[in-house]
Amino acid sequence: FSGPPTQLNNGDSHSTPTSHPIPPNLDSLPSMPPIPTWFLLAFFLLLTTLSTALSRTHRHQQSCSSSCGAISNITYPFRINSDPVECGDGDYELVCEDNQTMLEIGHGKFLVKNISYAENLIRVVDVELAKGSCGMPLTVQFDYLLIGDNRYMLTGSTVESVYVNCSRKVLNENYTEVPCLSGNHSYVYVVYDYSLSEIIASLNESCEAVATVRSDKVGRKNRSYENIVKVLQSGFELGWNIECRDCHRSGGFCVHIEHSRTVICEKTDAAEIVHLLINLISTIVGTLFFCKLLCSGIDI
Repeated sequence: FSGPPTQLNNGDSHSTPTSHPIPPNLDSLPSMPPIPTWFLLAFFLLLTTLSTALSRTHRHQQSCSSSCGAISNITYPFRINSDPVECGDGDYELVCEDNQTMLEIGHGKFLVKNISYAENLIRVVDVELAKGSCGMPLTVQFDYLLIGDNRYMLTGSTVESVYVNCSRKVLNENYTEVPCLSGNHSYVYVVYDYSLSEIIASLNESCEAVATVRSDKVGRKNRSYENIVKVLQSGFELGWNIECRDCHRSGGFCVHIEHSRTVICEKTDAAEIVHLLINLISTIVGTLFFCKLLCSGIDI
C-alpha cells in the first residue's frame, strides 16, 4: 500500500456523521382504489368463456364410439344424446329413442338408416314413413328446415315429392292415390318428383298441399303407390361438412372443388371483421349480463 492506513475514530467529535435514509410514511402515499367486485366477476366470466371456446375443438376430437339399434360405431362428428359431453360435436347430436337412431332438424324427425363417414353422407327417412306402408310424412315443408341450417346439405340425387289432400277425386296421371289415407270425401295423393312450388302453381281449387318428402330419384315411369312408397321409405341422403359449417358461420361461403372432397372458404375482409366484432360484442354483453345477475345481491 502506498498510503497510510485509514483509521476510523468513533470518538472523534469532528468526524462526519453517517446519514441514514428516512423511511417514507406509507400512510401519506396515495392508495389504490379498490377493484369493484363486478369487474372481477366479469373478468372471470370472460376468461371462462374464452377458455371454453378454445378447448371446444379439443373436446370434439375425443375418440368416442357409441351405438343405437341398427346404427353402430357412431363417432365424430356425431354423438348420441346420452354420450359424455366431450364426445362428438353438439351440432350433430342424434337421439336414441326406443332403440332407434333419430335425427331432428327443426320440427322434422327422421330415422337414421346409415352413416357413411368416408363420403360424409347420412341416410334418413321421415319417421312416419318409416313406421309402415301407410303414413303421412311428419314434415310439412322439408326444404324450409334447411334454410339457415349450416350443418347439412341436400345432395344432387334427391327429389321432392308432395302429399296433396283433395275434397274431390283428381284425374291426373301425376297424382298417385294413397288408398289407406283416402275415404269419406277426402282423397290423399302423392305427387312424386314434383317440387312444392310446381304443385302449388297448378293446384286444383279442391286440393291443398299437406306435406313434402325427399327421396332418391328413380324416374317417373311406374307410378303405382306400392312402387312409390318403397322409394320414399328408402329415404334420402344428406351431406355434412364441418369446414363448411364453420365457414358459413364466419360470414363466408364454401367453394367445392370438382371431383374432390376439398372445400375452400371464401370470405371478404369486411365479413371477417364484422364476424369478429359481433363475437366480441356478444361476449362482452353476455358477460356483463350474467355478472349483473350474480352481483345483484352483492354490495359493490
